[in-house]
Amino acid sequence: LFSDIRSFPAITESAEPEEVVGFLNIYLNLQAEAISHRGGAVDKFVGDEVMAIFTGVDAELNAARAAIEIQSFIASLNVFRHKSGKRQVQVGIGLNAGEVIMGNMGARSQMDYTVIGDPVNTAARLCAAAEPGQVIMSPAVYSALAGACAADRLPPIDVKGKKYPLDVYRLLNVEHSAREYLRRAVAIEASYAPAEPPGALRPAVIRNVGMGGCSIETGRPLGIGAQIELTAKIQKLDRLRRLPAIVRYLKKEGKQYQIGLIF
Repeated sequence: LFSDIRSFPAITESAEPEEVVGFLNIYLNLQAEAISHRGGAVDKFVGDEVMAIFTGVDAELNAARAAIEIQSFIASLNVFRHKSGKRQVQVGIGLNAGEVIMGNMGARSQMDYTVIGDPVNTAARLCAAAEPGQVIMSPAVYSALAGACAADRLPPIDVKGKKYPLDVYRLLNVEHSAREYLRRAVAIEASYAPAEPPGALRPAVIRNVGMGGCSIETGRPLGIGAQIELTAKIQKLDRLRRLPAIVRYLKKEGKQYQIGLIF
């Protein structure tokens, strides 16, 4: 999976370096969380670009789910940032699958564990061809997803190093991409604090929870994309005793705020 911010050079020309670093970290973190949640691993960040690897039986399916969720999360974040008068960005994503070489590569003084091969290069080319908000996939990924996705066939594209144009598909949706696990309704006393910079603890109640996230009820709002540390006040749910999370959505109900989190 390759993801790249569209028109990033133009953005950097019109923004202060501090602003660029600030919003770039927010968007990169959001993508890394979605990738990790679906079992992928970020191989590297190259400026505004993310390269991620998925392995195993359901590699293509998990990569597709991560890609759809990245676009969904960014769309939600952009709505919030637009209302706050903050800069928004969009990404294009390319997906490809195939056999690659994996191992430690580099110089004696610095080695990186990464992958190389034609499928990697093709994924990068697909990413470059994707329009803002799009997920473009190769026939290899489309075939692996079988009937589990909704997609449009696009005109073939020329890929550097390829003799013939490459068939491509625009991924519209994939089964179970919104949430992998059903959530259970609960009422668990908890507290949270901003992760960066560290802040004071605030009381909250966890209202539903699953393997990938939860929602909390609290008296203060949190910005979409904010990173927090969530701590539950019971011992039985070890997974929730202390957990880093990122804000997925926010809505107000009366005097309280319902905040969705992903782990």
